[in-house]
Amino acid sequence: MNKSRLVLTLKSFTPEELKRLGEFLNSPYFNKSKTLVKFYSELKKFYPEFPEEKISKEILYRKLFKDKEYNEQVMKNLISDLNRLCRDFLTVEITRADSFENRLNFLRQMILRKTDPVFFSELKNFETELKKNFGDIRKKFLLSVSARRSQD
Repeated sequence: MNKSRLVLTLKSFTPEELKRLGEFLNSPYFNKSKTLVKFYSELKKFYPEFPEEKISKEILYRKLFKDKEYNEQVMKNLISDLNRLCRDFLTVEITRADSFENRLNFLRQMILRKTDPVFFSELKNFETELKKNFGDIRKKFLLSVSARRSQD
């Protein structure tokens, strides 16, 4: 399991991100499975190395379900669900970190919901902020374009 997508993703997290992932998983808005939280808690104990001899599916299953006979499908489901929630968590983290994109998404939602007074009020505030911070925004944009070009 050490080379699984799940473990590779968890290895990429900083300790602070791992802590926030735990908070994310404990939120009933994003996750309603207590077993998944237990699964994450067991895996997290072995961060950042995740040694194979301690995180095999069978060992983790035994810790979660005590005396029950091992069920491969249950483990596949837990791994798949935690993978999905890691992806959702990273998406939320990226969105929260980018206030510009966050504001645009909010404005898009106000248009879709036909809330014109809210939309125009927010748009005015956003335009004011853009004018005030144009230099910083332009610099960030140019740096991101430059970084993407260097990756190609």
